Amino acid sequence: MPAPISLAVYRFPAASSFGNGSDNGYDLTKPETARGERQLSLVSELNRRNVFRVGIAYAVIGWLLLQITDVVVPILELPEWVARLVLFLLVLGLLPALVFAWAYELTPEGIKREREVDRNRSITRQTGRKLDKAIIALLVLVLAWSAWDRWTVPRTSVEKAPVAETQDKPPVEAELVVAVLPFKASGSDDGGFLAAGLHDDLLTLLAKLGAYQVISRTSMMDYAGTTKNMRQIGEELRAGYILEGGVQARGGRVRINAQLIDAARDEHLWAETYDRELTAVDLFDIQAELARSIAEALHTTLSPEDEAVVYEVPTENLEAYSAYLRGLAAWELAAGIGGPPDRDAVAAFEEAVRLDPEFAQAWAWLSAAHTRVSRNLFQKEASDAALAALSRARELQPGLLEAEIAWAEYQYRQMQEYAQALETLDGLGERIAGHVYALSLKAYLHRRLGQYEEGYRTLQSVWRLEPRSPGTYFDLIAFALNIDDCEAARRHAETLLSLAGELPVARGYVAMYEVECNGDAGRAADLLRGEGWVDLGGLPIAFLAAFVTRDEDMVLDVLADWPSDPDPAFSIWEQLNYHIAYTYVVPDAALAERALDRAGELLETYGADPDQAASIDFSTLKRVYHSARGDAEETRRWIEEHRRRYFSQTKGDRLQVAQEHLWYAFELSQVGLYDEAVAELRVMLEEPGGYRFPFADVILIFDGLRSHPGYVALQEQYGD
Repeated sequence: MPAPISLAVYRFPAASSFGNGSDNGYDLTKPETARGERQLSLVSELNRRNVFRVGIAYAVIGWLLLQITDVVVPILELPEWVARLVLFLLVLGLLPALVFAWAYELTPEGIKREREVDRNRSITRQTGRKLDKAIIALLVLVLAWSAWDRWTVPRTSVEKAPVAETQDKPPVEAELVVAVLPFKASGSDDGGFLAAGLHDDLLTLLAKLGAYQVISRTSMMDYAGTTKNMRQIGEELRAGYILEGGVQARGGRVRINAQLIDAARDEHLWAETYDRELTAVDLFDIQAELARSIAEALHTTLSPEDEAVVYEVPTENLEAYSAYLRGLAAWELAAGIGGPPDRDAVAAFEEAVRLDPEFAQAWAWLSAAHTRVSRNLFQKEASDAALAALSRARELQPGLLEAEIAWAEYQYRQMQEYAQALETLDGLGERIAGHVYALSLKAYLHRRLGQYEEGYRTLQSVWRLEPRSPGTYFDLIAFALNIDDCEAARRHAETLLSLAGELPVARGYVAMYEVECNGDAGRAADLLRGEGWVDLGGLPIAFLAAFVTRDEDMVLDVLADWPSDPDPAFSIWEQLNYHIAYTYVVPDAALAERALDRAGELLETYGADPDQAASIDFSTLKRVYHSARGDAEETRRWIEEHRRRYFSQTKGDRLQVAQEHLWYAFELSQVGLYDEAVAELRVMLEEPGGYRFPFADVILIFDGLRSHPGYVALQEQYGD
């Protein structure tokens, strides 16, 4: 019997063996075999015994099994741990498979231990060739699977469908998730205002607690007066428990009845009626008792931090509290449709702090509202007011959650300190785990920093708490496009149409999906035609969609709805947009020239202010203006200036930089610098976060670029 070859033959030499004439000073034992004496390396022996081939085949088969598991698990509704178990078993089995290949050999008589096989009769070479063919066949199968997975993703246009058939399902368990239905108002002196306000504030309070999660208000408003049963509501919201109740406020007293229901079984867990004087303190006491009762019913407890939150009395002034509730309602209304909070929210919070100057929460919300209004309406005085309100909130109550979130909002919107704002939110830890506003802000910050996947994951938490909010689906579509996931964008667009297809801004987001993923300008035009665009939040999307879809009537309607504003930049953009419309969509040379002349006059005034002349906005306006004038050198100069200012002033806005390449290409193409325009498009397509090629391909200004060899190459590579 030949001596077996094993790892034991490669011994470390004794000290006396060094310097014996061998190349490396090691004395290797030479195994004797039936084929004669020869020295074998470990690698060649592993290769002879087909260990490498077995390892490769095992890895390929394992990969295929994981792909099959990924498909089968959701179809059969198996637990998620099944996929993890398959992976664990595959990893666990790798070493035994390799050891088996080393120690055993396949012979015509069957499997035998390697030491028992005569080398002259060994068929390991023939077995190796069979394994090679098997590996090639498996690799072909892997390539076929990958091609099928990539190219058979549905890319059909979306149609409006019933919510129950198309709604995305947030991937979170529903065990400790509570949905609070809008409170019913019966016989109240105030026409139901208190019921609506208390519902808002209770949700705001419960969102701060770590004991359980609460579905946010925007997703709950569809269920006001609903006839759906509790099981159906729970399934739609992925909520395990539902709180419903009513409020009656009359003659200086308030009666609140509430009951908690197990949604899956449609069974009552408890019911309670609270009959108190109508004072702010009593209202806060009722909310605290509701929070504790929910925790007890869910067999969980409020932490000491939660207890401090629920028993806090932010104001004893009932009128100030009522104004505060109006401010929250205005904020939530705007958030539900994806727009900025309007001046009604600011006015309500201002009234609250006027009535109670010690109302810290109202000061914090006032700061956030001022910040948003300032950023969206370009009002510097609102920015100053935001800082003043924030300072007052911090002075009254250091460490107040709402104040810290408002500070992160200011860092983001006004200072453009994205990394610092994210650090502020990260420092709040679990305090914002159920806070939709804070989590949304965190997702936006990840996006600005170029962390698109992380931003999309953070948005899943928002989605879980806001499964029926149109504003959440606006974000989901935009974030899905950032990570180049058109299939996810399609699903979100379908749900958005079923939830809020009547909103022009919602149809605008769906139209952007159609253009960017499918290049379907016709479908986009069908979605948008005939809509009114008085909402500022929808105007930019509306104009862009009308422009790329070449809808003459819509372009003019959008521009007619453009609101007036004292900020000169606002008016300059309006005139530049008129120039674009009259040049490319509704051809009228005289009107186009008139709009451009007016933009130039306003731009000269704008640049006379040193602060404005040093801003990013000024460089943007200058490059757009000069490209409209056809001045190639000035366009190129201001594009480079814009790049410089962005990198020095935005402190890491990766999203805007990625998307800005399209507009650089737009302007360079407009002045005939086609090589440079193609280069900008290539950068946009290669870097994450930029627009997709089908979107660029429908822009009219690129008509002169389409025959350029570089553009043709991009179309072949990225045109789907």
